[in-house]
Amino acid sequence: MFRPPTPELAADVLAALDAGLAPRDAMVALVHRVDLAYHAARRSEPPDDARVVATWLLIARAVVALRPVVSGAEPHPRLDATRDAAERFLADATAERWSELFRAATASYPFGPGDGCLALDELGGHGAPGAGGASGVGFVACMLPRDRDEDVHAALQAALLPWARGAGS
Repeated sequence: MFRPPTPELAADVLAALDAGLAPRDAMVALVHRVDLAYHAARRSEPPDDARVVATWLLIARAVVALRPVVSGAEPHPRLDATRDAAERFLADATAERWSELFRAATASYPFGPGDGCLALDELGGHGAPGAGGASGVGFVACMLPRDRDEDVHAALQAALLPWARGAGS
């Protein structure tokens, strides 16, 4: 089922991935913006569940998009389980499905939003709001060596820009 992002999250994705930034800068900007949005949604009174779910949807889309970048077509049971959990979450965006994705990602660390430090040092590191750790989105910029930034950036653009513009599935 297609669920568009919130207008604010769509603007964040476009500002990070469609602004002509260098690949690493774009990924860091995406991590920062998404993690801050997640942080704000969780801390609002009452928590803004729609915005939390929107960030989870973005992260699940990133997991699906980045699975082939990580190890190509080669089977990898833990990575595949994480991707499969992300696909189930995209089809049924519930807290239970998110928990399944979180558990699968923990088993495939650092691939996906599971346990483990996913915060980016250049954004303040562990515990810093906007560093990527609170939401788990930091995995997009820390799971592969920096010489793969262009591949990660291209996959993120292909998966997230159409979604941010309201198209796609």
